Amino acid sequence: MQKDDIKNQKEKLTAKCCQFCAEVKKDPKQLIVGAIILVVALLLLFFAFKESDKPQEKVVPQPVVEQKAEVKEPVVEPTVPVAQPKEEEPEDLITESQEELKPVKEVIKIEPKNAVLTFTAKAAQDFDYQVFYTVEREVWFDPSHVVTHKAKAGTHKYSIVLPVKEIFRLRLDFGEAPNKVTIKDIYLTGSQTADLNDFTLYDFNQIDSYKVNKDNSLTINASGNDPFMIYQKALLAE
Repeated sequence: MQKDDIKNQKEKLTAKCCQFCAEVKKDPKQLIVGAIILVVALLLLFFAFKESDKPQEKVVPQPVVEQKAEVKEPVVEPTVPVAQPKEEEPEDLITESQEELKPVKEVIKIEPKNAVLTFTAKAAQDFDYQVFYTVEREVWFDPSHVVTHKAKAGTHKYSIVLPVKEIFRLRLDFGEAPNKVTIKDIYLTGSQTADLNDFTLYDFNQIDSYKVNKDNSLTINASGNDPFMIYQKALLAE
């Protein structure tokens, strides 16, 4: 844009100079005025050229510095623990926990105050056991000292409680009909204890045959109506 302006000014000055020269020819007095105007024009041209020759300053855009917003850390307020409501336990769980806290009671086996005859027997049919006993060192069995206990066919374990604390002699009857019985593990327990498994110490009545087996059991075959066996050894010191 500045070069176009200077060009226009040159053209105007040239036109004026030509016009001035024409007028000077007509009026010589105007030479002085024209000289002054010429000097001024030359000065203007000089300064105009000087300004045009100066390098234009380039406007360097300044970098825009982004200002980062200051991030403030959130103020963490101290948390106060809130008491949580206690969940109710199911009744069944409470019962189980209470049961677990209960002390375990020691099971104490209380022996009966009476004498007890125990044994295991296998019979071919049902019948009634009869246990005769004597007391106070009596030798003969009295019908008043007897305990009857029902037996079932098959193998069963029996515990026959006697109504006394001590007995002197013992007799075991096997019913009133023919029968086959296998008996083992005969003991006297309770207030009086004795091992009665030595079958050589027995007397047998109305028993056709008997046999001691490998497992130390005794098998008897009875055909009479009153089979029994008596333990010969006294159970109390004489």
